[in-house]
Amino acid sequence: MLIDIKELKPCRKLVKVEVPFSEMEEDVARIKNSFRQKANVPGFRQGKVPMNIIEQQYGDMIRSEIIQQIVNASYQKVLEEKKLNPVRQPAVEKTDYKDGEKLNFQFELETAPVFSLPEYNNIPVNKKKVEVTDEHVESELKYLSERHASFEPVTGRGVQMGDFVVADYAIKQKDEVVDEAKQVWIEVREDFFIPKFCQGLTGVKKGEKKEIKVVLPKEYAKQELSGKKVSVTVTVNEIKKKTLPKVDDDFAAQMGKFKTLEELKKKIRDDLTAYFKKMGERDMVGQVEGYLLKHTDIEMPDSVVDSFHNALYEDTVANLKKSGRANDEFIKEKEKDIKETTRRDAVAQVKLIYILDAVAAKEKVEVSQDEINGRVEKVAGDSGKTGGEIRKYLDKDNKWWDFKYKLRNEKLINYLLEKAKITEIDADADVSGKDNSLGKKDK
Repeated sequence: MLIDIKELKPCRKLVKVEVPFSEMEEDVARIKNSFRQKANVPGFRQGKVPMNIIEQQYGDMIRSEIIQQIVNASYQKVLEEKKLNPVRQPAVEKTDYKDGEKLNFQFELETAPVFSLPEYNNIPVNKKKVEVTDEHVESELKYLSERHASFEPVTGRGVQMGDFVVADYAIKQKDEVVDEAKQVWIEVREDFFIPKFCQGLTGVKKGEKKEIKVVLPKEYAKQELSGKKVSVTVTVNEIKKKTLPKVDDDFAAQMGKFKTLEELKKKIRDDLTAYFKKMGERDMVGQVEGYLLKHTDIEMPDSVVDSFHNALYEDTVANLKKSGRANDEFIKEKEKDIKETTRRDAVAQVKLIYILDAVAAKEKVEVSQDEINGRVEKVAGDSGKTGGEIRKYLDKDNKWWDFKYKLRNEKLINYLLEKAKITEIDADADVSGKDNSLGKKDK
């Protein structure tokens, strides 16, 4: 068998194969004889029909079967002999065969990338110190008190800064309603995310309606309206004043089985410590992955990247629509940007898969059955289910491969972190957040 391989581009090859008749003669005879044994031809006993008659009546079928079997067998020999690692089954093209002669065929093959790993021992990693300050604890206490605030109706006056209003609103652009909602809660404050909106709302009394002209910010939930000049017609249904509970031992008792405020504070401190530690570990994993991506040069198979990209793009679009942040018009307008972003993410994901697989193979990092069983039981315990229920879930749609792969990667990253050059740095935790919606429904 003669094999000619031409490199079309990285990870894509054109393979031409020539199978001499001498190498396939026995298989051809076997295939022809199988047709002879099954053929029913009037005037002849089954299995005794002359071969020339078999070839006359079944010639096209025989030729097709010879090509299929010889090509399949030869394809496997090519992969083994040339140590090719295809990422998917290729389509064979340009097959040429005449009875009693050689068989030629060719196919384009996408292969897994061949690349050099960077030095992955002593990867520089910054580790944040886990420091929970009194300010962190007080901030969490404030958050808890805000959640348990009471809201008393206000009568006899209009809206003031610091109030909460329950309102209906309709946003119009060129006399067309482009967004609306009913019974939303709005905190009336100077730094409301729509500039000048709350200032325009002050003085409005319960039951009154007012039109306020504003420019919606870039962060507005519906992106097609961001930065647009609009008029907001607001109907004030209720005005409420917020009263925070006193943070003391009685408050602590309402939060759980705490006898004193100090017990609640200790629980908050313990929880924040665990949270900061988890976020720090996640950040360190990101640093290791980022280092490997930056220092590894790989040309990847297009079909694999395309497959990841298509799935990522569809998920992104679906999530944007589900969240209400985008409609079909916005998706169409931003399609190019979304595709570019998801393409970059897909390239990084595929690249990281190949890198981690190569490191795992080199270092012989695998997961044992005991480790798999242990993780199943941990997942069961964390979710309040039994190990059997988790196994049944993983059996469905064959989720075991993904489960084991993630466990292997976790073990591999821990291995790399053990060898990393870790520098401890000061903590820089950010526990703030912004609300970019006009209001919240059903307070």
